[in-house]
Amino acid sequence: MILINSLSDINEIGGKAYNLFALKVKNTPPLYVCPASYFEKLKADPSLEDKLTAEIDRLLSDKKLYAVRSSAVDEDSAADSFAGVHDSFLNVPKKQVALYIEKVYESAFTDRAKDYRKTRGLPSEGIKIAVVIQEMVNAEFAGVINTVNPVTDNPDEIVISVTQGLGDKIVDGSESGTTYTVNFDKVKIDGKDILGKKPLRKIVEFAREIAAKTNSFQDIEFAYRRGKVYFLQARAITTYGDINPHDRNLLIDNSNIVESFFGVTSPLTFSFAKEVYRDVYCAALRAGKVRKKIRDALRPALSEMLYWYEGKIYYNMNSWYYGVSVLPFKKSASYFDGMIGVNSKTDTFKKVKMNFFDVAGLFFAFIKKLKNIDSLADGFEQKFNRIVMPYYGKKLNATNSQLINLSKQIESEITDGFVIPIINDLAVMYYFGKLKDKAKKLNISNEELNKYISSQGEVKSAESASKLVEIINRIKADEKIFSDFTDLDERTLCEKYREGTDLSPLLKEYINNFGARVMDELKLETVTMIEDETLLYSLIKTNLNTQFKKPEYERVDIPKKLKGTAEKAKKYMRMRERLRLYRTYLYSVVRNIFLQFGENYCADGRLQDKRDIFYLTKQEILSGDGDFIKLVKERKADEKIWLEKPAFDRVVFLVDTRLST
Repeated sequence: MILINSLSDINEIGGKAYNLFALKVKNTPPLYVCPASYFEKLKADPSLEDKLTAEIDRLLSDKKLYAVRSSAVDEDSAADSFAGVHDSFLNVPKKQVALYIEKVYESAFTDRAKDYRKTRGLPSEGIKIAVVIQEMVNAEFAGVINTVNPVTDNPDEIVISVTQGLGDKIVDGSESGTTYTVNFDKVKIDGKDILGKKPLRKIVEFAREIAAKTNSFQDIEFAYRRGKVYFLQARAITTYGDINPHDRNLLIDNSNIVESFFGVTSPLTFSFAKEVYRDVYCAALRAGKVRKKIRDALRPALSEMLYWYEGKIYYNMNSWYYGVSVLPFKKSASYFDGMIGVNSKTDTFKKVKMNFFDVAGLFFAFIKKLKNIDSLADGFEQKFNRIVMPYYGKKLNATNSQLINLSKQIESEITDGFVIPIINDLAVMYYFGKLKDKAKKLNISNEELNKYISSQGEVKSAESASKLVEIINRIKADEKIFSDFTDLDERTLCEKYREGTDLSPLLKEYINNFGARVMDELKLETVTMIEDETLLYSLIKTNLNTQFKKPEYERVDIPKKLKGTAEKAKKYMRMRERLRLYRTYLYSVVRNIFLQFGENYCADGRLQDKRDIFYLTKQEILSGDGDFIKLVKERKADEKIWLEKPAFDRVVFLVDTRLST
């Protein structure tokens, strides 16, 4: 028998046929392969042509049509796809199959094919080519799937280009059809939605099946008919070479954290924030009575929760998933994703090994602290006000050794207190995750759910806005003051109204209470109102003619089945906003400490400007080691480059390759 209909030596059936047989995908249309050896033997034995015709007549059906395609030995490999190089023929009746087998074979020796081989460094002598004869599917829809987004390099996105009918125009590039970009539960549609939810879901499941069975990103051709997805062919996307999509060395994401650290961020901010995350989460494990052995296993991950890439701060998702796996929640990883707003394949990350007693102990410790969260929060605030707030808004005239001692004192006395916001954040994560699960079962949209959550009235963090409105209304009520704020510049206003006027106490109070609350307030290099009072006058001038309306909070009737969970989620979300203010105050005090370091190093001739201190790391500043002027110069040069580079939402490192999204 000449024709082959099962997995055989790739040198006989070629790359395309080998993939079709090897992947064993359900609903692969029946196929036969005319092997490479047939064409080699045909030269010596012309009678083989009659034998092939007889086999085609016996094995194929008069009632069906066939696709006749090439399957060269080096075709559809990870390095060379041959896409569009060899001829393919669709809707071929049985009587013409033998003729088109010959045409496909001859297309391997055209100038186009030879040029492709030459540019790819492939041999042009001794070419081995097989031909696939596959039963046609009378498709309702057909098209191409990429298991990586080739435009954004996002390996979490599946891109489906589909059209009605056979889809050959999609394959040859003459039409684009409708494009579906699928990132887990998120779907973006470019064009008319011709599939609908159910067919799209089946096509995505089919694509993920292929992706799971292969070790390279795939370009897949498919057909859809009567509720079934048919597998026509798959080849590695050569652009990504030998990258194995399952080997994720590192996944970083800026979801949520971009709100705190937007854009290029200084080495000092990153080094300080990274230590804070480590120390607070280590303290949280101690508070949760987690065994030392488990804490020691977690410490390396907790030390790398933040990642600095091209000057921007990202979450190191590998570390976060490993860390949250310690939590006594069944869906801790997916709830974490929901809280920070990412879509990830969380089951691919390793988890902490814990026994029953470990899980139970952490669970009861968490519940106990959550039950007392109000009194714990009050205690934290009192302690913070006693230890940190005496230094808030103050210029620190101190030596380096005194500054080091102050830093250590604040760190040792306040770190454990920040466990309370962590416990509250975990409560937000858990109850919001449960709420989303319940809402999904009740077919309640995310938009409706957000209304339930947001209908909670004013929160603590909104107080600065209301105080600003109060100041502006006071200015508008006095014609002379209003005229000053309209006509004078910020510096002149500051000199005139800082002291000795009826407005001065209001302005001073605002700076004392909210001076650290500005855009990028957690970036230590940010200039706040405490360092530059003119920023408040600029803010007032910008909003002087704004017509303010009191926020109206829509009353929303929460479904009975959601009410209990929604109220708990809202309670802890309010508490989160209340406690977040203390993080702002802490960073403001730390900023002042390091600015004083900057002044001291300038006085010693080790820095040229006090603000150059932000180009050093915390460790470098405290140790005093290194040529600071040289380091600052190098890092300013790096910053200049990084400012021109985009900030990605997500970066996936596969082996030694970076894919950015």
